[in-house]
Amino acid sequence: MHLAPTHPGILHAYAPRLAAFEHTPASSTSSSSSSSSTLPPSNFVLFLGGLNDDLLTVHYPSHLAQLLKDSNPRFSVVEVRLTSSSFGWTTSNLDRDANEVADAVKYFQNISEQRAQDAQEARISGHIILLGHSTGTQIATTYLIGNRNHKVHSLDDLGRPPVSGVVLQACASDREGAQALMDAARLKQSIDSARKIAADPAQVVAADAPLGPDDHMPRFFTAGLFDEEGPQPQPQPSAKRWLSLVTEGGDDDLFSSDLPDDVVRRVWGSDGGLATRNTPLCVLWGERDEFIPRSVDKETVLSRWKKEVSATDGGKGLWNDENSGVVAGASHNLNKDTKDVVNDLSGRIVRFCISVAKR
Repeated sequence: MHLAPTHPGILHAYAPRLAAFEHTPASSTSSSSSSSSTLPPSNFVLFLGGLNDDLLTVHYPSHLAQLLKDSNPRFSVVEVRLTSSSFGWTTSNLDRDANEVADAVKYFQNISEQRAQDAQEARISGHIILLGHSTGTQIATTYLIGNRNHKVHSLDDLGRPPVSGVVLQACASDREGAQALMDAARLKQSIDSARKIAADPAQVVAADAPLGPDDHMPRFFTAGLFDEEGPQPQPQPSAKRWLSLVTEGGDDDLFSSDLPDDVVRRVWGSDGGLATRNTPLCVLWGERDEFIPRSVDKETVLSRWKKEVSATDGGKGLWNDENSGVVAGASHNLNKDTKDVVNDLSGRIVRFCISVAKR
C-alpha cells in the first residue's frame, strides 16, 4: 500500500535520546459528530517495529491511525523508536527494549492524564495497547512475561506498568526464518563461531583483533538473511544477539512452531506466560508471510497457543477470538499488499482496541 510522503503528527521525547511519533490524521467526513470527537486522544496504541524498522518504515500504522480515529477519536497510534530501532538491534536485547517500552508506557500514561485534565474530564480512560510487529512481538511479549529463560511472577517484579491489551502481528520465528533463508552449512558455521566468540573471544580473530561477544559478527557469517539495501551495508549482529535470534532456546526464540510444551506454557500459559498477566491478546499472522516457512501450519500453531491461553485464563477470554487469526493475502509487513488486505488487518486491530476500551 502506498505511503504518503508527509505525515501530520507530534514527535514526543519520551526518554533521553528516545522519541515517539504520534499520528494525528484529520477526521474524515464520515467521523462521528459527537462531542467526544473534539476531545484530544487519551488512549494510545504503541507500535513496536521489527528488525531494521524505524519510524514510518512499516506503512500500515498510518492507515490504522486514520481508521482508528474515524472509529474512536479518543484513540491515537504512536510509533515508538527504541535504541534497537533501525540497525540498533544488532547489539541490543529484548530486556533492554522492554524497559524502554516501559518508559514509553509511563510517558503516555502521563500524557493521557494531562489531556484529560486539560479537557476537564472527570474520568480518565487512559488505555495503553502494545502493537508489536515482527520482532516487536517479541518485545511486547518480553515486556509482559520477562525473559523467557528467567520466570517472573508479575509485572511488578519487572518494574513495568500494566497495559490494557496487546496485539501481536507477524510473530515469526527468527530461528525458523534463518533456517529457511540461509544455507544450512553457513548457518551452522555462524552459530558455532558465535558460540566460540561468546565463550572465549581470543579463539576468533578478525582483522588481526579478537572479537568480543558484543562485537559485530563478520559479514560472511550471516549472508543471505539480511537485505543489503542503501548506500552502505547494514551492520551485522553481535555474537550474543545472533545466538539469541537463531538458536533453539535463545531469548528471541518465543514463537517457533516446534517449541516443546513446557516452553509454550512459559510463553503463553500457566508458567508465568501471557495468560497470567490478565491482558487481552489479539494474535495476527499473514497468509503470505514470507518469513514463516511454508511447512508451518499457521492455523494449527495459533490453535495451540490459544489452547494454552484458554486453559490458563480462568474463563476470562483473554484470547480475542473475533479478530485473531490468519489474515488472507497478508505478507509480513503489508507494505506491498492491496488496500483490501490492509483494511482487513487494520479493521481487526481497530475492533480489538474498541473492545479493550469497553472492558
